[in-house]
Amino acid sequence: MSSDKMTLRQSFRRVRFTITGEERIRREREAAWLAVAYAERETKRAGRAIALYAATSGELNLADAHAWLVAKGYCLVYPRVLEDGDMVFCAVRTLADLAPGRYGILAPDDDAPIVPRHEIALAFVPGLAFAKDGARLGYGGGYYDRYFADARQPSPVRVGVCFREQFVDRLPRDPHDVRMHAVLTDGGVFDCRETIG
Repeated sequence: MSSDKMTLRQSFRRVRFTITGEERIRREREAAWLAVAYAERETKRAGRAIALYAATSGELNLADAHAWLVAKGYCLVYPRVLEDGDMVFCAVRTLADLAPGRYGILAPDDDAPIVPRHEIALAFVPGLAFAKDGARLGYGGGYYDRYFADARQPSPVRVGVCFREQFVDRLPRDPHDVRMHAVLTDGGVFDCRETIG
């Protein structure tokens, strides 16, 4: 892991915790509305699976989007890390179906059905920071990179999610880092597809 990335991780972790109280609630609700609108525009039809995440450690929380998307007929899936270290996405009806998993992050339980990647139309992906070319600064575990890197299956549209303070011009990237097709912040959605071809 490069020292640049380690320094940036520390810096952006601090940034997230400066957004608190009513301001955080308002900005997360704005981002959730943007996520729902983007999902409707991008997926074209209900019934498709959309990947969300259970926010932790100051991440921008899209929990409000869950109920809205379910009401619109989408199947929602959340990540779960298996014993072997692989990440899968499992169908979840309500947020009450999530329980503490690896690292204490809320995740579907062992009985939740795994949804294959080719059935997921759109994936909202958390991160510490994102750049205009779709680069993502994750936490160093590589779970999302490995999941999306498998070229044997179609990949969903990948949308990084962060507060606008975490969206920057440029980030360091390693060859294995998977880029996002778009970045969603509380200030809007930014298309990155032209930069990744």
